[in-house]
Amino acid sequence: MRTVLVSLLLALCAPAWALSGLSVEAGHGSRANITRVSSLWQLDQRWPGHAGWHVAAQIHAGLGALVGTGTNSQTVAEAFITPTLRYRPNASSGQQPYLEAGVGAHVVSATRLDDQHSLGAQLLLSEHLGMGVVFGGRSQYDLGYRFQHLNNASLSTHHIRLLYNY
Repeated sequence: MRTVLVSLLLALCAPAWALSGLSVEAGHGSRANITRVSSLWQLDQRWPGHAGWHVAAQIHAGLGALVGTGTNSQTVAEAFITPTLRYRPNASSGQQPYLEAGVGAHVVSATRLDDQHSLGAQLLLSEHLGMGVVFGGRSQYDLGYRFQHLNNASLSTHHIRLLYNY
């Protein structure tokens, strides 16, 4: 468990020159409310799509808090890393819609959200589907929606993310 946590923290402390952006997220599910901050690394890997679109690889890593919605709720801290594939237009400015999917790992500080809900383990796997739009003169803003499922915890959430790209 410590090895996974140390690996996640080292990923968060990557050299500043490698960062592509920073984001904030807020969301909710039937069992918890979520807030997160994360860093984004745009990878050089791209695969051509069709009709002027491509698939690009990214890595999101960050910290967050899950707050249970039941009786005696508590705040559970999390650290996560999520590789993501994004399908988007080839344009580099203006409004650009996108679709994305990712699979990640989350380490949480506790396994109970409240009296009624357990996360099941301190290491959780997740998958998400998302959509959004990149906008701004340099495509520096990104507003997106994600539906995420945390395995082991049987927790599904919806969140909105605002990202600033450098």
